[in-house]
Amino acid sequence: ELPCRRLIPYSFQGTTPPDALKEEIRQVLERGIGAMGRLCQFAPYLAGSELSMADIYVRYVNTVVKMAGSSLLEWDILPEIADMSEWDAQMADSDIARKIDADQAANAEDFFAYLKRRFGG
Repeated sequence: ELPCRRLIPYSFQGTTPPDALKEEIRQVLERGIGAMGRLCQFAPYLAGSELSMADIYVRYVNTVVKMAGSSLLEWDILPEIADMSEWDAQMADSDIARKIDADQAANAEDFFAYLKRRFGG
């Protein structure tokens, strides 16, 4: 997720990042995909049989990966990690995700206004 943050301004401004930046980010993501594949158990949660803070955190950092990474790199990243897409769908349907998503939607207008001020455009 961290490398994808470098794409956020391009995503919000509707511009295309330089090819060199995209390639650099892609290389870092490929290493991260390997690490996530080794670390995640998906049994059925990331770290085993119980929902943990890791699940909640990764669900929301995946938002950046999907929004900026997948769209600007033209690469559907989550399926690169075995069982991540299924886990992501399961998490989206969890009580905690529905609550966080509702809070996020309620604050979206203020958040996007902040981003416009911060990044321009």
